[in-house]
Amino acid sequence: MTEKINFSGVQYLTVDKNNIGQRVDNFLINRLKNLPKSKIYKILRKGEVRVNRKRIKAEYKLQLNDEIRIPPLYLEEKKEIFIPDYFLDLIQKRVIFEDENFLIFNKPAGISVHSGSQTEYGLIDVVKKIWGENYAYLAHRIDRDTTGVLVLAKNRPALNAFQQASKDGRITKKYIFLTNDWRENCREVQIYLKKTEINGEEKMLICKKDEPNSKLAITQFAIRQKFQNAKLVAAKLLSGRTHQIRVSVKSQGFGIAGDKKYGDFQFNRKIENLGYKSMFLHAEFIEFAYQNKKISVRAELAEDEKKLLNKISRA
Repeated sequence: MTEKINFSGVQYLTVDKNNIGQRVDNFLINRLKNLPKSKIYKILRKGEVRVNRKRIKAEYKLQLNDEIRIPPLYLEEKKEIFIPDYFLDLIQKRVIFEDENFLIFNKPAGISVHSGSQTEYGLIDVVKKIWGENYAYLAHRIDRDTTGVLVLAKNRPALNAFQQASKDGRITKKYIFLTNDWRENCREVQIYLKKTEINGEEKMLICKKDEPNSKLAITQFAIRQKFQNAKLVAAKLLSGRTHQIRVSVKSQGFGIAGDKKYGDFQFNRKIENLGYKSMFLHAEFIEFAYQNKKISVRAELAEDEKKLLNKISRA
């Protein structure tokens, strides 16, 4: 039976430099891990959480020395997540860059950045297990089956700076993917996207510019390598929308190998017959600056991606 922990008194927390600029809802989600998110947003809406004795909204960004009042709470103690040793070892070996501010991985396919309804643990849980609770924070996301560069920040100033640079378009992100075809003259795709939910699953739809919640997605493309029945294509993001590359490829009548949501069914089946079971979308390169230092990181293809290219080159 789950044991109840009673925080019967009001708690007061003072914001330090590591939490400057963090949204108060995210601060509480991170601090009150066993409390459902719905409960966190409820106590925010009701004004039970206060900052400097004032009611605040969920999107309020914390400032140095802010005093946060947290009301009495009843939390359930969660059982510790079990992560296999081999997986801990795999993630440790996937570090491709680290300094005092950033930790960067070459993420394998098949692991989400966060845990969820379909996965008990995500990469951030593995990081916490290996290096400690507050060692690093996710700076951005890539899909579960996307391989390659994933950036974590090791302190709040670095995290805020990275995310602001991303909003300002000051981060270079390049991907490569395998597709059933691509036109030589298709060098840039501009589409408007909006999020929707179909059968409980998030999906991005192409929409018109004037539709509510539409967002412009711009991607540049260049053919990297041609095969008899496929092409390896490079993509450079000029915006950062969910599933941007995948939907842009679909908009041109093609599909990324192994993409079960937006891809080409017949092409996916051919790729599966060659023994490849994932999606061939790889975050190859990232470049950004922090504190007058340029950081450029490149991630090698996964071994199964290399093997697939070898097989189709001989076909």
